Amino acid sequence: MAFDFDGGAASLRDVTGYTVFDTNTLSFSCMVDVDTSTDMDLLNTLASGGPFRCGVQTRASGGLVKFGWECSFDTTNGVWSTDNTFALNTTHVVVVTYDKSSVANNPVIYVNGVAEAITEDITPVGTADGSNSAFQICNGGPLAPFNGTVQEVAGWTRILTAAEAALLGSGLPMAPDYIMNGIGAHWRLIRSKLDHIQGRTFSDIGSPVVASHLRVASAYYQNGSYFTTATAAKVKRMLRGVARKRGWLSVGRERV
Repeated sequence: MAFDFDGGAASLRDVTGYTVFDTNTLSFSCMVDVDTSTDMDLLNTLASGGPFRCGVQTRASGGLVKFGWECSFDTTNGVWSTDNTFALNTTHVVVVTYDKSSVANNPVIYVNGVAEAITEDITPVGTADGSNSAFQICNGGPLAPFNGTVQEVAGWTRILTAAEAALLGSGLPMAPDYIMNGIGAHWRLIRSKLDHIQGRTFSDIGSPVVASHLRVASAYYQNGSYFTTATAAKVKRMLRGVARKRGWLSVGRERV
């Protein structure tokens, strides 16, 4: 299952002093199906009391959608968006990495594992605002509430590599669980808002609706299965590489 948001007040919010994302280096990911071509909030970090700090967003573009990032600075917020547009009512995996320590830095926005060309819509000025102490899905930022379906939300306190973003974009089920280094939280949202790791839970705001589980149309999901004959070897190689890097397997004795 996933959670369906209607563009109204519904959202999920952690309001229990969640300071893990109060760092300069951040990465966020989610699996998302966008219903409307609108400028909307998708994932947000907030300060105590609700002021916006940074977040993943969507941008309207001629009946399609772009994915974007905004970060709060004390003079002028930085705003970026993808040059490419993406179809509505289609599942995408969006990953954004950003280092807010300097206004010279730009985010990297991956869609379905591919680093997209981006445009700096508004140049940041000043110093990035800190004190991230809450996290909210699909509302709470400067744009309209999100209209669409979301699952597999995760955040890290470091910059993910291109290979890690490709793993997330592959459509592999529960892919964030394979990238535990620096993870702040992973809310799977495939059964309920309590389906999480790292000890974090959400409160409902407006009661989002449970919806069908999202599927990514990628090389890892074909004909109703994630592990077909055509893709099994590639998936196994990817999993072996992750396991070897973490020291789970000895070289020459891998069995996945």
